[in-house]
Amino acid sequence: MAVADQMEVPTPGGLGGIATDPVAVARAERLGGAVARQLGLPHDEVRFLGEPGTCPMCHLDLIVLRGDHAECGTCGAEGRFVVVDGAVRVDFSPTGTASSVHTLTELDAHYRELLGTAALEPDPQEIDKHAAAFRDSVRVLRPPRP
Repeated sequence: MAVADQMEVPTPGGLGGIATDPVAVARAERLGGAVARQLGLPHDEVRFLGEPGTCPMCHLDLIVLRGDHAECGTCGAEGRFVVVDGAVRVDFSPTGTASSVHTLTELDAHYRELLGTAALEPDPQEIDKHAAAFRDSVRVLRPPRP
């Protein structure tokens, strides 16, 4: 898995509401093309074709700051918060980007973590037995349909 493109869109009106935003739909079409053109490429050959963001790994702009230490809140890449000529930016070093979940090493570690967690999953019938008490005791309210 490598990042070929990404987009952030506030969801207008809940599930499916994005279809009412023609700009977002057009951008989603470009995103789909960027992904489709690179299907099957090895991880290191995938190129990011979207709009660049602050993070060099996932290209998003969610940065967590602790003093001058900066970390991508999405993928974990690490860098330093700096101000140069009045402009704020994050400098990411090669060792800092190595901590991103988008490196092959971190993807492998995450995969192994998921396998371990999946092995602990209880039997679905056992879950249903214990969850029944909660389902039966909670009143569900739904808004009236127009």
